[in-house]
Amino acid sequence: VVSAGQATAGGASAKLGEPEEADQDEEDDEAPIGLEIWPSARALLEWLSQRTITGAPDLSGKTLLELGAGTGFLAMEVSEPAGAVGAHKVYATEGEPQVFANMQRLVRSRGAEGRVHTVRWNWEETAVVPADIPLEDVDLVLGSDLVYVGTAEDELADALAELLRSCRARPGLRALLMLCDRAPGGEQFLPNPRPDSGTRAVDRFLTACEARRLRPQELPLPGDLEVPGLSRLHERLNPRAEEPLRLFEVTASIDRHAAEARAEEASGEQPRRPWMHVRATNA
Repeated sequence: VVSAGQATAGGASAKLGEPEEADQDEEDDEAPIGLEIWPSARALLEWLSQRTITGAPDLSGKTLLELGAGTGFLAMEVSEPAGAVGAHKVYATEGEPQVFANMQRLVRSRGAEGRVHTVRWNWEETAVVPADIPLEDVDLVLGSDLVYVGTAEDELADALAELLRSCRARPGLRALLMLCDRAPGGEQFLPNPRPDSGTRAVDRFLTACEARRLRPQELPLPGDLEVPGLSRLHERLNPRAEEPLRLFEVTASIDRHAAEARAEEASGEQPRRPWMHVRATNA
């Protein structure tokens, strides 16, 4: 478990949740992966921080929702008052009990409770957005390193579809996801191997998005961007790299009738369906 004494991530130090991917101890192999900071989170933070170079959106004063927040590193850094991003508030969601408890401790140790609100949400079990997230206030959804070969790409797409099409969401709500594109291998040992076994993690996710009428658009990452703990990004952006990093903006196509039905259900009214309209007949 990451200790409170390690909660000093900021700028180049980024000590929260060490070790890195390549430096894991064998004794930690059974620990939840959410107890570490992964390169995707560091890269997304730097991309958001260097917006004059990267074209990232201005998030100063904004309210964000993070999926799979893990250690809370990204949530705490983007909402740091003296930081380069300057978000007002982050709803940091996590579903794994041990990881969630650890994140709560770290947020408290940083004195960040006023700007980072931890929310238990296991979207692998349910895509329903927790009621204690005021989705109407959320300006942007963030996520990093959320896909692993053969795990929950479909469930992630379900959660995004629920978020982006919610009647509570602001019009045009979108998600920014920094993903690590892992090669196939090992998914055959899972309890329920997926039928597309043998494809890369991001390919699975993109297929799941297409099935749910989500629109993922890949955004360019500058190879010369300096990322603390990773050096320059160019080695992780090469398509031939073992695990390249890829950034996506995800939006949702909206079915007007479905949106109206969701709004009516939320208000307690009986939903109207297109096929329920009755033509007027001549007297």
